[in-house]
Amino acid sequence: AASQAARCAARTGAPSFPPSSQSSRTTKKLTLVVPQGIATTDLAKEASLMEAMALWNVPAPRVYCCSFHLAALEAERSIRTLKRRPCCKDFVGIVSGQCERCGALAEVDHNDPAGGYCHLCGTVTLKPLK
Repeated sequence: AASQAARCAARTGAPSFPPSSQSSRTTKKLTLVVPQGIATTDLAKEASLMEAMALWNVPAPRVYCCSFHLAALEAERSIRTLKRRPCCKDFVGIVSGQCERCGALAEVDHNDPAGGYCHLCGTVTLKPLK
């Protein structure tokens, strides 16, 4: 099943997950962090950020439009702080698989013939990465 963040993204007018061959930004001349994989789609990046933000209990002024936009403001602050940290060469670490539909990196379940499912878009088959 797709995550709550993916369902929320769909409700707020974001397009459904495109096939992995489609991406709003090209990577033709760029090397990917995990070169044997495909680029993660913009929608998958947004959904995974929304999933993380949905776990936050953030300060709220007396008047505000919604908890989503409060969390987005906190995410911007957190990103600014993270960008000032020293480099982390092994940030991604060892990944065993990837969703072919949205490009999210994942751990393949070797006990499942399909490899497991993507927690972002709900695809049932994960592609092992070599």
